[in-house]
Amino acid sequence: MSSTKHQPSVSTDAHQHNKHHPVNNNIHGQTSLQHYVHSSFTFAINEEHLRFFILRLLVLLCLVITTISIGYGSFVVLSRLQNDAQKEQYYSVARKIESSTVLSVQSRKDALLLTSGLALHFCPNVTNWPNCAIPYHLFDTVSSPLHRISMMRSISTAPIVQPSQLAEFEAFNYDYYVKDGHYPSG
Repeated sequence: MSSTKHQPSVSTDAHQHNKHHPVNNNIHGQTSLQHYVHSSFTFAINEEHLRFFILRLLVLLCLVITTISIGYGSFVVLSRLQNDAQKEQYYSVARKIESSTVLSVQSRKDALLLTSGLALHFCPNVTNWPNCAIPYHLFDTVSSPLHRISMMRSISTAPIVQPSQLAEFEAFNYDYYVKDGHYPSG
């Protein structure tokens, strides 16, 4: 027996026909089917990678947009809260200053009205003016507590003296303070 390998016989027409069939082509040591499967698999992997890449980009884009939206929203909310807090603090300080100022002005007004009332009591007639005086001890007794209450440094009354009355007014005051014993020094 002769040992010969049995090789299938292939007709040229069949060979030509099978030339384009994926199973029969040899490219770099691979059959056409292997090459076809490999090419399809590579394309599928590339398409799958592309899909994952696009999906990752979309997720990343959504995260960036969400982060920007949350950041902007937080900025707007915090800015409004801070502005509201600053306005409330401003109005609180303004109310305190206003009430303190009103109280101070009112106490000073009351002190001046009391002093004016005292002057009116001792000098009820216009004809007495400007030569009219409030006794010092009474004025001092009334004005000392008014200084503390109104926080004024001094409370005094000053009549309007016409130039024609000036000499008479100065003589009256000099005599009055000498008699009262509280003449200003100097």
